[in-house]
Amino acid sequence: DGIVKVINELDSCGIKVLMYCAINSKRNTNTILLDSKSAEVAAKSLGLSVSTVKNSISKLSKTLALIPCGRANYMVNPTIFWNGTLSRRPKSVAIKEQKLSNGTVRLMLAN
Repeated sequence: DGIVKVINELDSCGIKVLMYCAINSKRNTNTILLDSKSAEVAAKSLGLSVSTVKNSISKLSKTLALIPCGRANYMVNPTIFWNGTLSRRPKSVAIKEQKLSNGTVRLMLAN
């Protein structure tokens, strides 16, 4: 219910920024620094403008998917994104490698 409701309120840019924050947040605190320089890095990584990233951050904080916790610091809300507490995050985002027959490696979520 939590993440679905949030995603339904976001445009595609907001979803990209949310996923970027979830992937790049600190594992032990779920926090991410989103100052001007970090927003530029995120924008470049996502193929978005800096103003779009900043607008998306603002929208995400209004939906409480990102919780402001200090100057330019945000916490990805574990009760919305991972459907539980911070302690459930490692299992939720575990990634495993799968070697394909052609020698390439594919990253995928572990069960």
